[in-house]
Amino acid sequence: GSIKNMLLIDTLSSSLSVEVQGGLSEVIVEKDEFIPTERRKVFTTEYDSQDKIEIRIFEGEDKYIKNNVYVGSIFISEFSRKKKGVIQIEVIFNIDANQRISVEAIEKSSGKKSRTILKAPFRLNDSQVKVMRKAVLNAVKS
Repeated sequence: GSIKNMLLIDTLSSSLSVEVQGGLSEVIVEKDEFIPTERRKVFTTEYDSQDKIEIRIFEGEDKYIKNNVYVGSIFISEFSRKKKGVIQIEVIFNIDANQRISVEAIEKSSGKKSRTILKAPFRLNDSQVKVMRKAVLNAVKS
């Protein structure tokens, strides 16, 4: 048989988040989000006179970053030293149709930018693979 009028939509298998104060996970892109997608969030500095930030990126569902999987970091620096919370850093996650993840950080007042491309951290566990195989076999049989 042949399959007609079938649309396959790819989704993110795990949430992508960044580490925030207190070792917590701040989700930027939710699990099961359709891809391609782009998501943005704005963060501020944690302490007075801070002039650099490491944004640590994780995959997983736990609210505590230590229980998620580290997938990479992005650094942004050399912005003006201000009081805690004044500087705004916009973090942009862009996931293309090939599941390539681009993460960009922009310090909003100066426009300073930093960007990285992460290797796809998406991993399918055995049960997910079985579900996908069953769905494809059922679609072919129909």
